[in-house]
Amino acid sequence: MKTIPMKNSLNSIHTSLIFTGMLCVGFFFSDSNILKADEEAELKPIQFEDPKLDHPVNFEDEILPILENNCIACHNMSNAESDLNLEELELMLKGGFRGPGLVPGKPDESLIFQVAARHEEPFMPPLPNEIEAKELTPLELGILRQWILEGAKVDGEGQMSQLAWQPLPAHLQAIYAVSMSPWGRYVAAGRSNRISIFDIGTQSEVAQLTDPNLAELQLEGNPFYQGNVAHRDFVQSLAYSPDGNTLASAGYRVIKLWKRVDQPLVSQFELPQDIVSITADPATRLAAVALADHSIALVQLSDGQVLKTLSGHTDRVNELVFLPENQLATVSADRTLRLWNTAEGTLLGQTEATAALTNLIAGADGSLYTGDAEGKVQVWTEGESGYQLKQEWPTHQGVIHDLALVAEGKSIASAGADGTIHIRQLADGAETAKLDQGAPVTSIYLRPDQQVLLAGSENGVIKFWQLSDGKMLGEAKDNLLEERAKIEAQQKQEIAQQLFVIAETSVTAADKNKTERDESLTKTKEELEKAKAAVPEAEKNKTAADEALAAAQAELEKDKENADLKKKVEEADKKAKEAVTAVEQAMKSLVSQERSAKLAEEAVTKAIERQQAATAHKATRETEKAAADATLKTATDAAAGAVAAIKDLSPMSNGAYCLSVSADQTVQLWSPVTMQPLDAFNLLPQPVVDASSLSGQQFVTGAGKSLAVWSLTPDWKLTTTLGPPADEPLNISGSPFSSRVLSIDISPDGKLLVAGGGDPSRTGELIIYNLETGEILQNIENAHSDTVLTVKFSRDGQYILSGAADKFVKIHKVADGSFVRSFEGHTHHVLGVDWKADGSIIASSSADNSVKVWNVETGEQIRTISGFGKQVTGLEFIGTTGNIVDSAGDKTVRLHNTADGKGLKTYAGGTDFMYTVDTTRDGKLVVSGGQDGTLRVWNGEDAKSVMTVAPREK
Repeated sequence: MKTIPMKNSLNSIHTSLIFTGMLCVGFFFSDSNILKADEEAELKPIQFEDPKLDHPVNFEDEILPILENNCIACHNMSNAESDLNLEELELMLKGGFRGPGLVPGKPDESLIFQVAARHEEPFMPPLPNEIEAKELTPLELGILRQWILEGAKVDGEGQMSQLAWQPLPAHLQAIYAVSMSPWGRYVAAGRSNRISIFDIGTQSEVAQLTDPNLAELQLEGNPFYQGNVAHRDFVQSLAYSPDGNTLASAGYRVIKLWKRVDQPLVSQFELPQDIVSITADPATRLAAVALADHSIALVQLSDGQVLKTLSGHTDRVNELVFLPENQLATVSADRTLRLWNTAEGTLLGQTEATAALTNLIAGADGSLYTGDAEGKVQVWTEGESGYQLKQEWPTHQGVIHDLALVAEGKSIASAGADGTIHIRQLADGAETAKLDQGAPVTSIYLRPDQQVLLAGSENGVIKFWQLSDGKMLGEAKDNLLEERAKIEAQQKQEIAQQLFVIAETSVTAADKNKTERDESLTKTKEELEKAKAAVPEAEKNKTAADEALAAAQAELEKDKENADLKKKVEEADKKAKEAVTAVEQAMKSLVSQERSAKLAEEAVTKAIERQQAATAHKATRETEKAAADATLKTATDAAAGAVAAIKDLSPMSNGAYCLSVSADQTVQLWSPVTMQPLDAFNLLPQPVVDASSLSGQQFVTGAGKSLAVWSLTPDWKLTTTLGPPADEPLNISGSPFSSRVLSIDISPDGKLLVAGGGDPSRTGELIIYNLETGEILQNIENAHSDTVLTVKFSRDGQYILSGAADKFVKIHKVADGSFVRSFEGHTHHVLGVDWKADGSIIASSSADNSVKVWNVETGEQIRTISGFGKQVTGLEFIGTTGNIVDSAGDKTVRLHNTADGKGLKTYAGGTDFMYTVDTTRDGKLVVSGGQDGTLRVWNGEDAKSVMTVAPREK
């Protein structure tokens, strides 16, 4: 996402730079500077003087002053005579059209030295010259020669320049960049030179990205940077990959790629029998695992060692619960409730029930609660002789699958195979609520705030019940991966439909144009026939007029003084001349009508071609739409068929998450607050039979004979640095980026990255990287005449949209970098751009306090959206719609309709200049950040606040 700080010039705040220019040897030549032969003949070679230095030549102190005084003015980026730019060592080595300018170690082969010493023409600097550059003295020439002999290094390290980096002040916490992961689980925010990743479901920070190369830096024996630092300079832009597993960040002359390693397998152990059920103790990291032979293995999760095996149950062990003082309670289909000492591995006691016990939970007061296969709920209290049955309530028609204490432990909820959830008070057994799930309920989970009960069913549906009134708040299916595939297919189908409608409109317009051209041709032909007929008629009239004039003249010849005959001749002469004019006009009209007829015929031909092209294009779009329709149907069917029974719901991270285990191989993570699925994982090739949470975001699963420990904490690692060499990630001297990288975007297929930047008032850079190889695919030179501030790939990945400080919006092809079209109309920097999903229109935001909407095909401006109080710093189209969300310096984030320019919503809360905005691919979440350093996330549909994260205390 593009971020350009505008307020108070914060973008210019940076570490001090100890260089006045990059490596420069600026004395090169153009033909215009060649002296005349008679002048040049007077110039003699300069004999260098041995500098007799007792140290290596210091570029900063001894070479740079020579170059600045005599060379750089004519050989820089904006004035590179002879195509030679001497501001960087790489460019000096490359040279101009006369060849390489510098050969390290070989001054006699270095053209720079040779022309400065007047050994080769053209002699440099030319004399006289407008910049008052002087010929090098023998000593200066000797120092230059010695520097080349030593390898033309800068301060002995070959670096172009030295940056005196300093830690950024702690009070700089404005957010210049944000990026939302595609499905809205995570949001990344750049504050100063740090990057934080927040989990929207838990509304907590889950990671601070750290460049290990920066973490290793020391200053007088202490860490140079305090805390986790991702960049040396401000984080200018962030972009998630389409799969959400890569985050790209942009800074000063560098782009960093961070990989998310999610669902890492912490450990995995094989047990002797298939696993039936499990429970884990977060405090001791001990797992109690019920096995197929009815025994219970106590497994140490640190190394998988089976510490004890508990034997005694004679049927399936259905539930296990750790209790204080090294105790474990278990219930079984053998109708027993047993209590074990886990330290000794011994049975402490058992109690018989009247039916197979299917569930077990423990109360805070030490009471145990069970459910059985006949639908009864039991309350057990501990006495001198063990646990005794205190209460029993017939509740369900059939098996009870799960239990949960609710109402602060004063009531118990039971879930049954009969599709109901019953809630009754423990004090008197009175039933207070009955919830109809509509399918056998397999597991229930109480949200930590005690307000909402989650219930999973055999039909793969999770329902959210509000306990205060028994209302269902919502429901969702346990098929997130398939639902996401369906959403993607639906978006592609919507785009295909939109493109088909555009193609239909083009056919209608082409048909209309053809009809109009046919009508015009018919009329033109009619006029042509009239013109053709008018010529002989005019010629006939001319002949008659000529004859009349001749007759009149003949009569006058016989009576030259006859006044009437003179008048008759005059009249005849006038008519003859008029007849000549009429013939000329008829001929001109004929030529004109012939030309018009030819043009009309050409117009008809073009109209036919346009009609045929439009019809063919419509046919193509129709085929694409049919394919998209079929793909959507397949995805819809797959989503419907992918639903598997919910086997278990477990709390994660102290209830911040809910983990669901399905009858297939899927484990899914939910937000109890938003009631939305966050992630889904296919963990093992075998179906997971049970899961139990550990501390934090770790959990244990059982599948077949495998007991596995997993972690859902996202682990972000720096994997690639673009710009510096791979073996010197902090050396930016040779970076292809001339300055700050101000905007980045990753292609829809995740294979390419485009970066925008450049030197202010000098260049506008557009560089495309292949993310698989890390190589530059395209370096589009002179893409803009000033700094590129915002970039965006088209939905099909074939084009790049860019906006720059030169006030232009432009489109370039990805394949070859060729220019396609420019859009002119803004009167200030272009700060944000985006494509409508179907690619038919684009929108751009600007420091001129406006948003403009453009027709991509024609380049014409459709409309201007105004009403902003300050610069409009960014924008994003919402899903496949024509709506955009935009951020502005007037503290606002708003939703606009590009079809009519009307404002639809305002996302409230901003207190200062807003720099950046982003959305999820479906527009359900909107995120923005600004000068106050507060990260704000809203529900995109109702504009209500979802999460607000203030900056750390300064």
